[in-house]
Amino acid sequence: MYHLRAMRSPSEVVFHHLVHYLGPHTTRTALKTFCARSVGKSPETLTLADMPMLLGALRPMMRTLIGAKECDLVLAQVHQELGL
Repeated sequence: MYHLRAMRSPSEVVFHHLVHYLGPHTTRTALKTFCARSVGKSPETLTLADMPMLLGALRPMMRTLIGAKECDLVLAQVHQELGL
């Protein structure tokens, strides 16, 4: 039996972790913007290989909005869930 987390795309994993802090609309907008700027792709086309660049690009925004400690915790959770 497959676990639900295993079926989510990389962008869905990031969305899941950020939506609690930013809300759904702002999270979708941030993902679209940061995906386009950092890897030149849409969120739907991201691969695991793109994630380090995307997460690195999101870090400054996240540190500002949710604080350094919480940012580090969220990014660690995303890394773990994605197997990075």
